[in-house]
Amino acid sequence: RRVGQDDRKLGGLDVSVGFEHSVGDRMLVSETIRVLATFVHCSGRSSNETLTLARIFLEILAKSRDHPTKDVRRESLLALGRTLQAVPLAAFSQLSAELCDVVEWINYTKKSDPDLECRSIAEAIGAVIAQAFADSKELMARLNHTGDALTSLTSITRGV
Repeated sequence: RRVGQDDRKLGGLDVSVGFEHSVGDRMLVSETIRVLATFVHCSGRSSNETLTLARIFLEILAKSRDHPTKDVRRESLLALGRTLQAVPLAAFSQLSAELCDVVEWINYTKKSDPDLECRSIAEAIGAVIAQAFADSKELMARLNHTGDALTSLTSITRGV
């Protein structure tokens, strides 16, 4: 779904409008998005809270994806990629509701964003999403096939 004007408020800060004339504000929004993405990324795939952090951050990114400034849109896309890479494969399918909006965002950006770099980043993120789904399905098939999750995880991670 496209984000409406009322949905763009983030803790009293409007992340979508009013920044057209202020380089400092655009930089603040971009850097805030980058820092939050780093928190999610650093939580790591082995943390139980990464999925929760990713869900919350995807809500924040939904508020900035239509920002009028290409720098903020670029940073939002890069943050999206880092966030999706931090989600554990076994939990990736649990983000299906959020990923529907993400896929819509990515497809829209690939086709319609006026910035070539935003379109390129969106293309790369689409590939990350496709690969993550494929890897997640393969992992789930292995876990379900043997019936013993611990044995399967041990065999998958043996060479790591």
